[in-house]
Amino acid sequence: MLKTFFFLLGLHLTYGISAQTAALNISIQDSSLFVAELNGRLYDKPSTVMNFFELNSGNQQVIIYKLLRQGNSELRKSVFEGQISLESGILTIGYIDNNNQFRILATEALETKQIRKKRGQPRNVEQHMKRSQFEGVIENLVGIVDETERLRAAETVVSTNTFCSRQIAEMMLLFENENRRIAIANYAYRFVSDPERFGEVHHSLRYPSSHRRLVRRIR
Repeated sequence: MLKTFFFLLGLHLTYGISAQTAALNISIQDSSLFVAELNGRLYDKPSTVMNFFELNSGNQQVIIYKLLRQGNSELRKSVFEGQISLESGILTIGYIDNNNQFRILATEALETKQIRKKRGQPRNVEQHMKRSQFEGVIENLVGIVDETERLRAAETVVSTNTFCSRQIAEMMLLFENENRRIAIANYAYRFVSDPERFGEVHHSLRYPSSHRRLVRRIR
């Protein structure tokens, strides 16, 4: 279910991203399928996450329609209608919360995103998120009370940003449940900037069996 949440992406993406444009990654907190209207254009392919690149910076008029089932019919329920402000050269990662408000999880420079998209580009520890930005991500994740929802949000952030292994180890400490610590570590392995240092995440596990489970998963 979690993998479906993150890989059914409604991508509107080109690799030649300009740092002068803006981008938006948006989802619904409860992982519902939705369609969206952005600046009067309808994106009607159902998805759980949508990414919009090469947008003009400034206010974007956004409507999010959650898809609901009623018998054999599919209904669209508007759960958000309003403006989202995007900054030039920045990817804004956010979600619609359970109170139908838009919340920002993280931001990332599009120049970094472009580097990561280049085929064959090696991962480099110098690319990982700055400390001040990382602290903002942690603060936003802490604000999500339910750990299952927090895990989903963390995986979204991990898949759309660059973290080092030490930062993933810190993120794991946000979860009291050991299985969720293993889950975020397992998910983050393919995205970290320094996989050769991934052993650092073991410091955030509490039980010998957890170490064995993580080793088996990342082989």
